[in-house]
Amino acid sequence: MERGNVKINVTKDELDSLYFPDEVICYKQIPILEKYYHDSNSKIYEIFHEDVPNWMYDVLNQFPKDYSHAYLSILKIPPGQTVPFHIDKHYKIQKKHGKGETFRYWIALEDWKHGHYFEVEDIPIVSWKKGDWIRFQKEWHLGGNMGIDLKYIAQVTCIK
Repeated sequence: MERGNVKINVTKDELDSLYFPDEVICYKQIPILEKYYHDSNSKIYEIFHEDVPNWMYDVLNQFPKDYSHAYLSILKIPPGQTVPFHIDKHYKIQKKHGKGETFRYWIALEDWKHGHYFEVEDIPIVSWKKGDWIRFQKEWHLGGNMGIDLKYIAQVTCIK
């Protein structure tokens, strides 16, 4: 897992005005998750590659070009929603560009707020600053919003 920071040129008002057409029910890769996670507690909203705003390409251009293809998305996680323990499949980029070794950048679009949480391989990630990023590959991870404010993050998924 690598960490760093990029410049993010977006305001809270701009994030709040984004249109999120896709409601996503999160992965349930372990049988016990079917018992506890459902539409009312593991629903997030996502804007996918073709619909992300132009400023996301400014973010992408700050990362090393050590990939052949990138796929962008922005997530909105309302209070009370969780992203259960899972490993990303990266199926959208592989469907579009073919199979290959993939990795992902998780990018904070705002400073951390109480109740916002992310964890990679049993390492809690809190107190982040706008623009902080984490690069990981096939690690188990989870996240959620136990706070009172919307949580916005971006993802850049890459094929090496």
